[in-house]
Amino acid sequence: LGMLPNPLDRNHLHRREHRLALGFCPSLTEEPSDLILTWIKHVRPLERGKPKHQHHEPEGRKEPGRQHQCESLRLVTDFANRHRDRCGCQCFPCHRPTLTGFPSLRKSRRLEPKPRILSRGDPAYCSVQHHKKERSKTMLGIHQGEIGMAHSVQSAGRRFREALAQEQPLQVIGAINANHALLAKRAGFRALYLSGGGVAAGSLGLPDLGISGLDDVLTDVRRITDVCDTPLLVDVDTGFGASAFNIARTTKSLIKSGAAAMHIEDQVGAKRCGHRPGKAIVSQDEMVDRVKAAADAKTDPDFVIMARTDALAVEGLQAAIDRACACVEAGADAIFPEAMTELSMYQQFAKAVKVPILANITEFGDTPLYTVDELRGAGVAIVLYPLSAFRAMNKAAEMVYQAIRKDGTQNNVLHLMQTRKELYDSIGYWDYENKLDALFQKK
Repeated sequence: LGMLPNPLDRNHLHRREHRLALGFCPSLTEEPSDLILTWIKHVRPLERGKPKHQHHEPEGRKEPGRQHQCESLRLVTDFANRHRDRCGCQCFPCHRPTLTGFPSLRKSRRLEPKPRILSRGDPAYCSVQHHKKERSKTMLGIHQGEIGMAHSVQSAGRRFREALAQEQPLQVIGAINANHALLAKRAGFRALYLSGGGVAAGSLGLPDLGISGLDDVLTDVRRITDVCDTPLLVDVDTGFGASAFNIARTTKSLIKSGAAAMHIEDQVGAKRCGHRPGKAIVSQDEMVDRVKAAADAKTDPDFVIMARTDALAVEGLQAAIDRACACVEAGADAIFPEAMTELSMYQQFAKAVKVPILANITEFGDTPLYTVDELRGAGVAIVLYPLSAFRAMNKAAEMVYQAIRKDGTQNNVLHLMQTRKELYDSIGYWDYENKLDALFQKK
């Protein structure tokens, strides 16, 4: 109601049935007067036995005791149908074929039971930004349930846990943007990863030194989850803030943005890449507090909290294992021991913590490029390839830039490029174009 324009800020809008009529559908705030005025003029009077629009029937055809609602019902239903056609979202009342949100219609037509009112804390509540985005798609007749990603009943966290149960070890591939997420899904990967270093370098052109912030990461998260339902693991560095409130906000924001899991590390705020020298870590108690703050803030019980420790390079293997065990007691669902140098180290972690272990198989780092079979034998549950495609993309782009500048043509590097057809196939271009053609034919 706080989003309604001033002309509609009247006492009657605060009545429960009027809030129910609105259904907390954000798009109605753009033109709520139609629905509210229709409600006030045509529906509310009927509940009081004072219909303003009498339906005059020939003598002898009137049903005894019938409230003459035909015209009123038509007006209200027509408006709702127009709104649902424009909106296309899954919020109430748009997803229902009849206006179950109007008390008089429920009463007179014996429709389904009154639905609950959604609150902002409810996972089913659709945010204003999400709704505006969905409405912009449906203006073209393009909705996620029709073209592109289908809505999933399961949460992202649940999908990540199921992927982990179905594939041992689970290969998690880095996707620097939404396009790469679609390519990774087409290749058959069951889980994706958004690297903090990738956000810094790829989206901001900055080094991975704790410069990027929460909003930078959330922007890339939303772009990926908007078009790809493959569960996404997100790097949140040290939590984007010094206090438990910052970490709680980070956790809740990731869940709202569609992420499936996050990992938080024990480096100091001025962090460094996990495979660079000179790292500094916080105390074990402070790291435990970070994990507790994240675990307590979960609004989805299936959302995965993963604790990363960089203690091996600073305090040694046993200290790193002790930290990991303390993080599990604090609520961590999985452990990410960074920069391991031997397979036996993973075995010791897996034996001690009794939760899934992630192996970061990043190129040009301290960890050898172990195979999936080798890591499976060491008790590793998740194998991460954080920036493999990003590095290949950068190298190919560099070669293309140099060749065009040097040769004055791209003929010599065409073999490095994705074709137009391959791009259109990966992003579903043909489906969108066909839908547009069908809409124009209807007109």
